[in-house]
Amino acid sequence: MKKIISVIYSSNDELWKNKLDTHLRVLKTNYPIELEYWDETLTRQNNFETLLSHASTIILLTSGSFLDPGIMKSEKIRNHLKMKQEDGFPFFNVVIDRCEWKKYRWMRDIKIFPANDRLLSNLDEEECERTLADLASSLIDTLGLKIHIRKGILGYFELRGVGHIDTLIFEPANRLNLITGDNGYGKSMLLECIWWALSGEWAQSRVFPNENYNKPRIGFKLMQKNEAHSNLEQIFFDFEKLKWPENTDYPKSSALVMYARADGSFALWDPVKGNIPPPPPGTLKGSPLVFKKWDVFDGIYEPIDGKSNRYLCNGMISDWIDWQKTSGSPFDLLTEIIRILSEYSGEPLKPSTPVRIFDDSRLMPSLEYPYGKVPVIHAASSVQRVISLAYLLAWLWTEHLTACEKTRKTPYRDMILILDEAESHLHPKWQRSIIPSLLKIKEYFTPSLDIQFIISTHSPLLMASLEPCFDEISDSIFHMEMKNGKIELNPQIFLKHGRVDHWLTSDTFELNYARSIEAENAIRKALDIQSSETPDREDVKKIHNELCRILGEFDSFWPRWIFFAEQHGVNDDSCNITT
Repeated sequence: MKKIISVIYSSNDELWKNKLDTHLRVLKTNYPIELEYWDETLTRQNNFETLLSHASTIILLTSGSFLDPGIMKSEKIRNHLKMKQEDGFPFFNVVIDRCEWKKYRWMRDIKIFPANDRLLSNLDEEECERTLADLASSLIDTLGLKIHIRKGILGYFELRGVGHIDTLIFEPANRLNLITGDNGYGKSMLLECIWWALSGEWAQSRVFPNENYNKPRIGFKLMQKNEAHSNLEQIFFDFEKLKWPENTDYPKSSALVMYARADGSFALWDPVKGNIPPPPPGTLKGSPLVFKKWDVFDGIYEPIDGKSNRYLCNGMISDWIDWQKTSGSPFDLLTEIIRILSEYSGEPLKPSTPVRIFDDSRLMPSLEYPYGKVPVIHAASSVQRVISLAYLLAWLWTEHLTACEKTRKTPYRDMILILDEAESHLHPKWQRSIIPSLLKIKEYFTPSLDIQFIISTHSPLLMASLEPCFDEISDSIFHMEMKNGKIELNPQIFLKHGRVDHWLTSDTFELNYARSIEAENAIRKALDIQSSETPDREDVKKIHNELCRILGEFDSFWPRWIFFAEQHGVNDDSCNITT
């Protein structure tokens, strides 16, 4: 249960209240506490006894303004405080300047800061900070606070008897995690289940268990970065109700989470907004939110009977236009993310001025191209995916900062980005730039933000793009494969294969040749006849003609084959072969 620290002060001492607040917010980052501040305005407007009833401790910022004509001028308030102190309630008295606080006998028994009759206003900056830090340490001891660690990143994940999976173990690295494997093995299902475990809501349809498995379950560990151990949470499927438990039944991630699905839809989780109850008569919380593709552009709202709709997200079209014309808005952040995600593609995207299109009465955001402005709703599918990703990242972070400010919380330090088929819709030059670009975006939020990426892919270009930036300590690749009739997810050693075609023939993609199926079959026949003890000339000629039809004139297989064919009487220059 959270402890409530109430600070009572004079509005004339706002400067000192803010200095104290800096230390208390650090405390709040690591311990389960809430902060309340009461000046003379609030204490007059409310029942003071009620205000004190739910406090766990009270800090008095004592000064001349606080005593007279401030809060302590009220005999009723003095009596309430005196009774609390006499009942053994923990008080702290921070004396700001010279004043007659000792005339109140009950205040003499309160722990005083600074010690030895010194005044906070007479201390130099270093002594002042040390005094307030000592006060924060005393609060930990007095309230018996036990450290509350925000556990955001995913440290371990398991599926047992889920869908077609018997047992699957995923132990992600702190930063970058790439998941490869053939279609139909369950990469998207794994990401759906990870999103659900982190946020408590399915992004689309629920994943059902394997009915032949005794106790189907999803297990996971939420951890701090570099934390060695954490408790395993296990969620069992309820066969009686034919559903997984509701999202209030287990802990959620304290990281911001974005899930970009392969179909262009998105899902977002903000743990701060997820804990704020909706204002009546609304029923939907501000998080998690699941966006269909066009929800990203048009927004998400909750209809309210007899009232205007309650918007949970305005959508890209509305926000982009508002941000673009408002100084100090998130538009600079949006522009920078778009630039970073597109700059290495050779086609950097740049927001332009709004436009109107004939069949829509709204002003429409647009992008600048050499051939003119293109409204975002008419942009290519690849561009829409990139700007949707950029917009929702900017929106998620901006909304989180706002929610933290309103709830007096410190912004969270962890983010998880889940991307299913990150290369979806992207041209090869975009495929080889998208992940290196994403790795750079954290600096545009805050340097202390740690981002964990969980990405599925079928793209050898994407894998090749990681060779300069892959870190063996903080990054991992995993390969989903079939063994003995069961799906497994196994870690792989990251090897630099250099050329993209070499990635195609690596253990990651498992092709025998980086060629068409016909070319692969023709070369197999050629290799077989080359290993034959007595090759027949007609068979050699037949294979030669097939190779001429399929292979290009500069193909690397020709030197080996031409020498063999000529030895067996086949010398045909009709192919225009260059060896």
